Amino acid sequence: DAIPTIMAFREGNLVFREKGALEQQALVQLAEAVRGLDLKAVLEQRARATAPGGRAEATLDDVHAALRSGVLVLDVRTPLEYAAGHIPGAVLLPLHELARRTDSLPASETVLVVCKDGERSRQACQLLDGLGLRGVVVAGGMTAWAGSGAPVESGRPL
Repeated sequence: DAIPTIMAFREGNLVFREKGALEQQALVQLAEAVRGLDLKAVLEQRARATAPGGRAEATLDDVHAALRSGVLVLDVRTPLEYAAGHIPGAVLLPLHELARRTDSLPASETVLVVCKDGERSRQACQLLDGLGLRGVVVAGGMTAWAGSGAPVESGRPL
């Protein structure tokens, strides 16, 4: 069985990739978000991320401290993944919905972004950068979080 992969390109640059299918409305929203990206900012961020030192990543200790101080932890996985287990207090905002729902994010604050292992988080941070927001990848994602013995909640998002 093959798993479909949705990919979006802007001027020949890959700006979105996620395994799985999207409903028509989500696909239309994704296309609109890709059209609205500041491609220059995305490419600049990508260059910084691949330069020596790359993008800063939040350690698990950083996440614990962020949660205590009220910093937003954004989970960009699917609702099913989130329901199976997430960081307590993390807000679900699936990657494919991120661009159209950034108005709910704090414009002047950094948000921590988590997914399963970091790939979708990096994509989300690139997207946030292109929209003038700041995201930091949680190193190792939920795999590292759960593997460290940190608390995990399960259940549907609100």
